[in-house]
Amino acid sequence: MGKNWLAWVLLALIAAAFVAYYAIRVEPYDLQLKEVRFPLFNQTVRTAPKIVFVSDIHYATYEKEYWEKAQSLINAQKPDLILIGGDIVNSGTGQDIAQLDRLRDLHAKNGIYAVLGNHDYDQWGWQPGSLDYASRVGEKLESMGIRVLRNEHVVIDEGKNEFALAGLDDGNVHRQDYAKATDGLDASIPRLVMMHEPAAIQTQHMVGKNVVLSGHTHCGLVYVPYLTNAILWAIGFGWDAGGKVELGDGNEQYIGCGLTPGGIRLFTNPQITVIRLS
Repeated sequence: MGKNWLAWVLLALIAAAFVAYYAIRVEPYDLQLKEVRFPLFNQTVRTAPKIVFVSDIHYATYEKEYWEKAQSLINAQKPDLILIGGDIVNSGTGQDIAQLDRLRDLHAKNGIYAVLGNHDYDQWGWQPGSLDYASRVGEKLESMGIRVLRNEHVVIDEGKNEFALAGLDDGNVHRQDYAKATDGLDASIPRLVMMHEPAAIQTQHMVGKNVVLSGHTHCGLVYVPYLTNAILWAIGFGWDAGGKVELGDGNEQYIGCGLTPGGIRLFTNPQITVIRLS
């Protein structure tokens, strides 16, 4: 009886050590490519735009080998558009902004667009100078040809499939404004909306067909069904850890797991997402 008990304890310890090693040393660097499709247009389209979406870059640009792998994988998709969903830097230091230079390696046929997240506002936007820091991040990205959308939109015509790309400012500092971002758009034009915090989307203001792309949650880092969702809800991240979410009235949302490496991840690999619109 005693020997059997000891054997089970040893087996449990070995299993725990294996899971810990995997969650700390393997999965946080096991970058995955995922493809999702959304019916955005009202008619059948022959050639839908190919969009690569990433969020929560954080420390990715600090790790040269990891970043080279990530940017090569992104560029290999030959995207029409690259969209960056916020938390592009990690904290409020000049060094973080300097690291943005590595984003020059990204290439898209019809441009790269970004929105800001809470870390782009100097962590959570609570410190003095947060607005100035966010402006510096935005200016650096713009200087590299990456268009930062702060409650504004651009109309994109991809092979006669016209849609609006709207970027909402950060919800954590309560600067998101869907109405302002889509001001002047005809209700018939479908909208691809980017905003960092998925729970901050203002569904009550939505007009027409919307697909919302978000990040922020890192898919919970360690995903346990229901438990992870409940924890995220309790800390204000919303109920949905990641993936596709129905918003009602035909609108949908996609929450990516983020690109940043390191830390702890279990069933939430760092992720690059190819968005197919049809």
